[in-house]
Amino acid sequence: MGIVLQVLGGLYNPGDGHVDPYSLTQAYSVGARANGAQIVQGCDVMDTKLRSDGLWDVSTDRGVITTEHVVNCAGEWVNRSAG
Repeated sequence: MGIVLQVLGGLYNPGDGHVDPYSLTQAYSVGARANGAQIVQGCDVMDTKLRSDGLWDVSTDRGVITTEHVVNCAGEWVNRSAG
């Protein structure tokens, strides 16, 4: 069975064409935390596995994190991390 990816949010800013990436990222993280997200930073992800119950096991250098959603924030390096 294949993995289905969905885009759940995005930003469209037709008015000025420039958004400060740092400020936007901070605003997204504030909103995510306010809605129950836990953001894990500064750890290496070794593997991700979709479980039969729909949750994800994310193997990191700090151990395994089990979660409902995984957000890849690798930016321009996504092709290096998604393989």
